[in-house]
Amino acid sequence: MEENGKVPVFKASLIYGAIVGIISGLIALILYFINQSLETWSMIASPLIFVILIVGALIMFRKEYGNGYAKFKQLVLVSFLVGIIAGIISSTFTIVLFEIDESYLQDTKYFAIERMDQQMEKMDARYQERFSPDQYDRIADQMDAQREKQTEKIMGRSSVSFAYTGIINLAFMALITGLIAGLFIKKNPPEPGM
Repeated sequence: MEENGKVPVFKASLIYGAIVGIISGLIALILYFINQSLETWSMIASPLIFVILIVGALIMFRKEYGNGYAKFKQLVLVSFLVGIIAGIISSTFTIVLFEIDESYLQDTKYFAIERMDQQMEKMDARYQERFSPDQYDRIADQMDAQREKQTEKIMGRSSVSFAYTGIINLAFMALITGLIAGLFIKKNPPEPGM
């Protein structure tokens, strides 16, 4: 801790956010170059690695900046800020990839449409079971219109809009991680005079 007892939350968040962002960006690059970035396993592994990096950043924050102590609120704030900074950095990697390789942007759009179609097929099967043929026909028409609207929206997205969504998702994931991990990592400093 610093002499006046204040922990430099923003400085630490900037440093750890940069580290987490660069590592996340490098992982995205590696997955891109080995042509695995849109595979199911990498869609599971990437967020999991991000969560592990956030937890590691919180532990290091407590150790390096808090002399072994960190309050819950500090940990949540650090986690959120690290998520935003890491999201900006890793999304920059994504924008660069999309701009260099437009086919990768198109593949990402097609992948998003494919996932949407899978979700709609599941909903369609449930609706067929629950509703009469007339009711189902009306619902199917609505679903087709919704699919068309969503497909147009996805195909119209730019690399920047994908990156913006990535930043929001990572910040939210970091906040949730901070709320959960903070409960286990927190260690309040002893009261003065004890």
